[in-house]
Amino acid sequence: MLSPLDMDEDAAAAISSFEVQSSFGEDGASPDEIRKIKLWDKLAALRFMAMYHKLIGPEVQINLGAELADRLASARKRARAKE
Repeated sequence: MLSPLDMDEDAAAAISSFEVQSSFGEDGASPDEIRKIKLWDKLAALRFMAMYHKLIGPEVQINLGAELADRLASARKRARAKE
């Protein structure tokens, strides 16, 4: 496995943490290494980007203009007249 210093820029940017654990094997002579790599959460990054650009948000704001309210009222009148 490559060191983060030897990786290209895109691969290194995807890593959030890198951990190496060294221990000696059963024979006591050869060291064993366990390497753990944690990547950034892509879904969380996309969610933050969408919130920043106001594509999604904690609240849904609906602005009904006066024209729409008038059209709904006239449609209700027509529906009642047909009954």
